[in-house]
Amino acid sequence: MTKLTTLILTTALAALSHAALAAPSAQAPEVNGPNQLLVRYADLDLNRPEGSAMLYSRLHHAAAAVCAPLESRELARMAMFRQCVSDAMGRAVTQVDRPGLSTYYRGKVPAQNGAPFEVASNVALTR
Repeated sequence: MTKLTTLILTTALAALSHAALAAPSAQAPEVNGPNQLLVRYADLDLNRPEGSAMLYSRLHHAAAAVCAPLESRELARMAMFRQCVSDAMGRAVTQVDRPGLSTYYRGKVPAQNGAPFEVASNVALTR
């Protein structure tokens, strides 16, 4: 297993298309395909809590950067941005598939979030 992960946000596309149907007045940015960002973590020891915390931080920053086209002060768009980041984080943690990161992530995500989370060893993200 290589020590790299890629965030692939098909959720941003789904959120944009849902917003376009639900709120036609909202101006949705154009998306030319799934946004992605490579996050390297070969320098981290994910068996230590500090390593998992650092990778979580890197993934969260990457997710926010990839979801940035949805960022807005409008309440509907703000909710879309938060959902995009949440979905991206869930997918990234699942793709990394390391117990320490998964445990750290579950401690950060409120139980009432409702975002599905499964740990799988082989994840293929497609649109």
